[in-house]
Amino acid sequence: REKKEQVDFKAVLETTLQILEPELKNCGIRTRSAIREDLPGLFMDAASLRQVLINIMLNAKEAMAGGGQLEVKAYVKEESGKGYIVIEINDTGCGISADDMDKIFLPAYTTKEKGNGIGLYISKKIMEDMGISAFICLAISLTLVLPTESALFKTTMAGT
Repeated sequence: REKKEQVDFKAVLETTLQILEPELKNCGIRTRSAIREDLPGLFMDAASLRQVLINIMLNAKEAMAGGGQLEVKAYVKEESGKGYIVIEINDTGCGISADDMDKIFLPAYTTKEKGNGIGLYISKKIMEDMGISAFICLAISLTLVLPTESALFKTTMAGT
């Protein structure tokens, strides 16, 4: 069940990286982050957001079997008078082929020997359930775009 609360994106991103860092380090993966201090807080389910981030970062880990680098960036972007929080997750892994690009969010679709194809599907579903439709995927980069103002989200910058 969803528990909406004011989400400090910087804290959620940093905590998620801290949780995964030992596992990533054991796999020879270095992490880098560039998370802006001035990210606005949004009213949403922090646990769901964390689950999405974990799913994406674990997918990145699996794409870097021989080690590599995972980079997380978060910043505010304004476009056409609207504000967005952009979270970019980039890795130096094998990437996704053009043939697979339109299939990776389908349930039970996987290109991995030991995968079940559910992680990215669940992540996309969670984001859609929260009213976030922008989920941009490139070969080695996945970007989440969260509107800072919408019917489903309430900006909570004042008083924070």
